[in-house]
Amino acid sequence: VYSGDTNYPGSTSAVIVQCVNQAPSISSANSSTVIVLNTGQSFSVLTTGFPASTITTGDPLPVGVTLSPAGVLSGTPATGTAGTYVLNLTASNGVAPDATQVFTLTIAKRNQTINFNAQPTAQYGTTFNINPTATSGLAVTVTASGGCSMVTATSVHMDSATVNCVLTASQAGNADYNAAPNEIETVTAQRASTTVSVVPNPSQSSYSYPMTFTVTVTSAGGIPTGTVTLSGGSPNQNITVPLDALGQAQITTGLPYLIVVFLLGPVPHGTLFTGTNPLNFTYNGDANFNTDSQTTSHTVYPAPTQVNVTSDVNPSALGQSVIFTITVSTTPPGVGIPPGTVVLYDGLNPISGTLTLTNGVATFTTSALTFGAHNISAQYTS
Repeated sequence: VYSGDTNYPGSTSAVIVQCVNQAPSISSANSSTVIVLNTGQSFSVLTTGFPASTITTGDPLPVGVTLSPAGVLSGTPATGTAGTYVLNLTASNGVAPDATQVFTLTIAKRNQTINFNAQPTAQYGTTFNINPTATSGLAVTVTASGGCSMVTATSVHMDSATVNCVLTASQAGNADYNAAPNEIETVTAQRASTTVSVVPNPSQSSYSYPMTFTVTVTSAGGIPTGTVTLSGGSPNQNITVPLDALGQAQITTGLPYLIVVFLLGPVPHGTLFTGTNPLNFTYNGDANFNTDSQTTSHTVYPAPTQVNVTSDVNPSALGQSVIFTITVSTTPPGVGIPPGTVVLYDGLNPISGTLTLTNGVATFTTSALTFGAHNISAQYTS
């Protein structure tokens, strides 16, 4: 810049560029880590020196990763590229010497997690499905311990009603993904539900006639074991007996008193049912099966009877003593000897008082019959 004087004005020269060159050097870190398959990641190699350096390498880069002349490592590492890569970087700007750096590029595996929401409870003997998934999309392996076992890769069977089921889901990873943390689910074991059904045979019966109840206990968890209790009825029942290998029991009643038969073992109990009697059949459960019951009514009708009258002498003379024998018996399907009383009639007129049956038989003696034919009959009253 000329400042001038009294005779000459000031002036400014044109600008010339005077370059002071400097050899390059690399000032950034000598390593970097990027995640396989992740986009938007980059690392810039920083240099000093003048003019600006161009960064190159003679080493192969992972597929999907590029190195720009400005020294920017970027891109999306392709599947299967996880690992460590040693790159010999060279920074050149035309001023000797070039700068070099051994650079370590690590392509890291992705992390993954497992989503696993098993059902909270399961009954003994049942099979339930599971569907764990990994954020990687890779297949998940499940192992079972405790009170359950694997049926297939996606179904579990409950082997116990008292020991909980422990399910462990794992994913070991692959070339692109790290192993996922195990996910553990506990399924609470429960006893299996049961259903009691009762079939009487016959559906209606007569007093003193044998009747059989078939009690069946079923469950989705298998064939229940344990006992069945019969209660209720008239008189009140309280009988506990075992189920057979099919989960069934039979109860048979008959004379001379109530006989309850379970698995062919007779147990005497009380007197016979009469009328309509609500009966309760209860399965008492076991370690693996819950209780259940069914209430049913079985109608027991009076046993049919017949009355026979005989005389010891017929015909008889006027004033002669005649003995009438009245016999009351049951007719099928009734069995047994009826108790009670009878009255003897001549036509419509009673000729005896109330006669008490003994072993089903009563007698009446009379010598008061008049001349002629007499229609003698007897009426039984239980």
